Amino acid sequence: MKSIYLGVLLCLGYVSVQAQTVTKDVLDETKTITTQTNNGKEIKENTVEINRRVEQEVKLDEADKNKLNQNRVPTEAQVQETIKITDNSPFSSQKKVYGL
Repeated sequence: MKSIYLGVLLCLGYVSVQAQTVTKDVLDETKTITTQTNNGKEIKENTVEINRRVEQEVKLDEADKNKLNQNRVPTEAQVQETIKITDNSPFSSQKKVYGL
């Protein structure tokens, strides 16, 4: 039983040490826009979902190497944007999902 506790403790310690070495700043935001159109016969509801993910590598200033609070150096960011259009008409029998 003692060896199980020791094994779990070592695994958790290893995972926590590994988590501190990630040097990426990730921003993930989702914006949902819902529109309703009435053409006199039916009401159509369309949903547009925009997902934007920005990944940026964290680099620190070499002049602040031995300081506690170091300044960040600007680096290039990778931006990935996904747009998902969904036709959610309550009067239609089939729902359609369009991916761009």
